[in-house]
Amino acid sequence: MKNEAKRVVKSAIQAYKPIHKKLKPYRFYTRTTSKLHDAYRVWIDPRAADCRSFVEGYSSKKIEPNTIFLESFFGEKISCNPYAVYQALQASACGSKFQFIWVIQNTTYIPDDVARKPNVHFVKRGSAEYGEALLTSETIISNMTLPRYFAIKPEQKYFNVWHGVPLKSMGLDASDRLNSVSNVQRNFHSATHLPLAGEYAIEKIVTSNGAKLAARDKGLPIGSPRVDITLKAESSKVRTKLSISNDKPILLYAPTWRGNAATLKVEVADQLKVVEQLSEALANDYNLIVSIHHFASKKIEAENLKCTLVPNEMNINEVLAAVDVLIGDYSSIIVDFLPLDRPVIAYTPDIESYLDSRGLYLHPEQLPVTVAHDIPQLMSALRSLRRPSTFEQYPSIKQSLTPHEDGMASQRVADRILTKAAPCTSEGKRHILIYPGGLKTNGITSAFLSLIANIDFEETDVSVLVDAHTTDSDEERYENFRKIDPRCEIILRPAKFYPDQEEHRAYRRFLDNPKSVSTEDQQRIMRSFAREARRLVGNSEFTTAIDFSGYSPFWSMLIAASNAQMHVTYQHSDMLAEAENPDRDHVHLPAVFMMYRLTCSPECTRSQASAVHVVVHS
Repeated sequence: MKNEAKRVVKSAIQAYKPIHKKLKPYRFYTRTTSKLHDAYRVWIDPRAADCRSFVEGYSSKKIEPNTIFLESFFGEKISCNPYAVYQALQASACGSKFQFIWVIQNTTYIPDDVARKPNVHFVKRGSAEYGEALLTSETIISNMTLPRYFAIKPEQKYFNVWHGVPLKSMGLDASDRLNSVSNVQRNFHSATHLPLAGEYAIEKIVTSNGAKLAARDKGLPIGSPRVDITLKAESSKVRTKLSISNDKPILLYAPTWRGNAATLKVEVADQLKVVEQLSEALANDYNLIVSIHHFASKKIEAENLKCTLVPNEMNINEVLAAVDVLIGDYSSIIVDFLPLDRPVIAYTPDIESYLDSRGLYLHPEQLPVTVAHDIPQLMSALRSLRRPSTFEQYPSIKQSLTPHEDGMASQRVADRILTKAAPCTSEGKRHILIYPGGLKTNGITSAFLSLIANIDFEETDVSVLVDAHTTDSDEERYENFRKIDPRCEIILRPAKFYPDQEEHRAYRRFLDNPKSVSTEDQQRIMRSFAREARRLVGNSEFTTAIDFSGYSPFWSMLIAASNAQMHVTYQHSDMLAEAENPDRDHVHLPAVFMMYRLTCSPECTRSQASAVHVVVHS
């Protein structure tokens, strides 16, 4: 069995070597036998230059002071909240001392105020330079998620300025699949600051993804920087950019892509029909402009419909400054437009199916907008336009969705960066990190649930570490997961591990023969697991970290490497007898026992050498 495991690992290591660029990208990961290892997948992608650069340079590369890394929509655009914050930083008295690194892709349009600045540099997403920039920048600003391998360094600040205020359900409110939200949640745990529009946005974006403590400790209700662009842009200049010179009002049709590739053709056909009818019926009354999925845009160009497509190089928030009437549906563009107090029509012909498939936090009828469910209603709404402020619900919606939109949100975020402000943290409470085991229906899970039921949550914060992929794939585990007290913070671990080559080999040697592991291999192993802990929980510090399972070398090491004052492994039985019993198949337990002797990584900030405490069930 050991020979077979070694063969698999050897193949994985060989696959790690660079391959010819003409080969198609592929993913290769090992899955070893459960007798030797816990079947946790090791991510080894020979084509992922950014991941390789990041992981291999993590310990040796230093932070570059005053370097700011900016990413908007995975590098597809230079726009949204990161762009607005960039403008505020460049305009500040300290702007010239910063080095800005913008993430781009092959077709990214670069605005003049970015392209012509000597202190601006560019990296292509997925490149080795991208990984290094992510690793060495002092400040990181993103409106989406950073890659799964990202683990923040203690000296870094990460501002996640999420893209918009949602009307539609998010995170675990929209899906019961844990793995689908695990990287979003992980980014919120990793972030040091979460500047968002208000308390509503913090709850619907951060808390909905299961990151309640991150929402409480890091959420900053200070407004949406991108709305500053809308409030400050000059309508006449926007019209010039759009090549609209007449005095007719501008009508923007901006439907949401429903996010379902299977129904994309139907959606495109429906949206094209709306554009065609609007362009024919309103040609004499409005300048019709359209912001739509690029698949539909190609169709519009091909059919030569009478409308103006919003150019890819234009920032949609800048465009909104010149818009007189907006037709939206379930998108956050409606929220961005509300501070202008100009008429909005929510065109929602699929409202029932959308509610069933995705869900909404706010029904269109609850918003200060006119709702239309078909084309005749849409045309009627265009003939009797109403400003949001004329609706009864306007004051409450403004207070909830846009309470801080005064054109200064970008400056408030910039001020946090300029003053190097630390995030707020909860004072006076214990914070426990606990791995409950695999959540199978057994004595360990029952004991864990009983333990949680007896914790005083007034005095203690509890973060429960859960393997997202394993829990998703097993109905029994998922049902037990749902029994966890909702007052607990859930830390969802995506099922991949990112050691470098030397760390990976050291870990395999340790699992093969724990007693012969060298001091150098111990350091490599703990270094990789300390990075893994930071990948999952960021800069979080814990009073106690507990491995409540006690059977898995992977999870025992992860708990041992976490940033806690005390590390505990719980033994539920005579585990030495189990390890020596050939019928029990616990050949990996010697690695767990050996782990007790390992001390925390020197990267841990609150514990220099905190040995693992073993608690024995009696």
